[in-house]
Amino acid sequence: MLRQIAIAVLFTSCALAQEKLVYLQEDQTGKNIAQLPGGVLTQGPAWHLYPDISSDGGTLCFVRGREQFQLVLRQQGRETTVELELPRLLHPRISGDGRKLAFSATHSGRAQIGVISLQDLPRPQVQWIERPGDAYFPDLSSDGSWLVFQENRPGAKVIVRYSLNDGKSEDLTSPEATSTCPSFSFDDRQVVYSSRVDGNWDIYQRDLTSSQVTRKTTHPAKDLAPTLRRSGELVFASDRSGEFAIYQGPDPDPTRLTLQPGSAYAPRISGPSNLSQGTLPALPGPPRSSFGVVSTAEGVYVCGGHMGHEHSYPPESFSSRFDFYAYATRSWQSLPPRPRAAHGFSLLEHEGKIYALGGFSYAAQLKPAWCSLAEIDCYDPQTGRWTCLGQLPRARSSYAAAELDGKFYLFGGWDSTPRSAGDKGGRFHREVDVYDPVSQKCATLAAQLPDPLRRAFTAVVHGREILLIGGLGQGASHFELLDQVTAFQPDHQKWREYPPLPFATFAPAAGILDNHLWVFGGMFKLGSNGYEYVNHIFELPLAERLAWLHSGRYLRESKGFAQVVPLVGKKLGILGGHHYLPTGQDTPVDTFETFEYR
Repeated sequence: MLRQIAIAVLFTSCALAQEKLVYLQEDQTGKNIAQLPGGVLTQGPAWHLYPDISSDGGTLCFVRGREQFQLVLRQQGRETTVELELPRLLHPRISGDGRKLAFSATHSGRAQIGVISLQDLPRPQVQWIERPGDAYFPDLSSDGSWLVFQENRPGAKVIVRYSLNDGKSEDLTSPEATSTCPSFSFDDRQVVYSSRVDGNWDIYQRDLTSSQVTRKTTHPAKDLAPTLRRSGELVFASDRSGEFAIYQGPDPDPTRLTLQPGSAYAPRISGPSNLSQGTLPALPGPPRSSFGVVSTAEGVYVCGGHMGHEHSYPPESFSSRFDFYAYATRSWQSLPPRPRAAHGFSLLEHEGKIYALGGFSYAAQLKPAWCSLAEIDCYDPQTGRWTCLGQLPRARSSYAAAELDGKFYLFGGWDSTPRSAGDKGGRFHREVDVYDPVSQKCATLAAQLPDPLRRAFTAVVHGREILLIGGLGQGASHFELLDQVTAFQPDHQKWREYPPLPFATFAPAAGILDNHLWVFGGMFKLGSNGYEYVNHIFELPLAERLAWLHSGRYLRESKGFAQVVPLVGKKLGILGGHHYLPTGQDTPVDTFETFEYR
């Protein structure tokens, strides 16, 4: 008999700050899905198997049925059924961004992995991953571009990592060990799985960057179905107490989390539910990245930007566009453009006026045809006009800037202007320039930016400090990615280092919210010549400043060069950025995302 999958999507309250842990609970009442905290979530004679929960804790996914399974969407008591006529459809898993869902099912006579888009419900198209052997237990990376799954081969069960973009795959485990139930970490850098080695089932963890494998449990019992909290702490199922229960933490003394009679299996964990994400009307005009942005009490100003492919700078790729998003009307309006088309500059505000400083611009007379600017342009909303107020002490683009006590601080960046034909090296800046919009004068501080010199980074103000985050250094043809978080104290003109980022990155976006430093996206180095944008959101509690933690949440798309501004209320806005398509091509995006506490 043909079977169908039952995936129940339950939209639960996001009022609780804690992460939610769901699992399969089997006892005399049947096979049901339970939650910590929360108790049993399902009931009835049908089986409820293989739960998963979305990163925001609002979507619960599981298999339901006995002889026949159904795909069920349940939202605030309303239920919709979606049919997928596929036999033995099991193991549903949701991507971190909540956009895709993977499962195993019989296809072309074998158990294979299928992937659907949750935006295409109720009639999704299935993308099949054709493998020579039976495949089970898929898990999707945060943006749905990678899969890990178990593939059965003659005499072996191997964990495979597979790219949904180009179809390339690699074995993560040896055929000498029987391996099953893989799971990505929240940051996609680790995979945990269970392997039977010398007759014993234990949990192992593989670092996808270094390929290092670590044995996480050593108990003679069966340790299975591992997953990781956003902190990296291990959660798994084990029968070490005589029946399967859910445990947390490493050997030799993990904590037992489930105490009720019966068997508990297949744990999955959400991120915290006290964070809320949404969208506002997209940026008007062509999508762009690396633009200037600033928020005021009335709304958000966006100016300039880069249009088109990365590392390509024809004259039409430079924008002078100037737009304003009004909170009152929740809409965008076009304003007079900046006199010079540019990107790689900052917007700042003082007493209602908007300032654009420097930038990267087209220069037909030069080879390569680009230059950095020194212009200080001011827009007055009262008159609707731009005025050039003077020059910075040096041409500067791809810098970081912040306003403190009514003064504008400019850090790093470079003067990209070629000194001779073919010069692409530019000159990185160590000087810290300060512009006073009242006196309309610039000064250069005695304190200079410490090594490494950098560009393509971001700055935020926290108390009396300005934090400089990530960036590109001068080495390796300007692709030396940095993990530094460097704090500058203008009052004392001193520097100090915060805990480094979880991974070296350039073009991240950052903001302060509830005394936490949040870093959004950026670019991650895959290998000697490979780079990718990420959709991760990391946080650093600024009161303790001990260590970075994955937020458990993700951007709508993987991107760098997005811009962050504070919005009205306890909320941040993340605008635009640059993104890689599944084809490998790159493109700017026009997204206006929001991120807040509830």
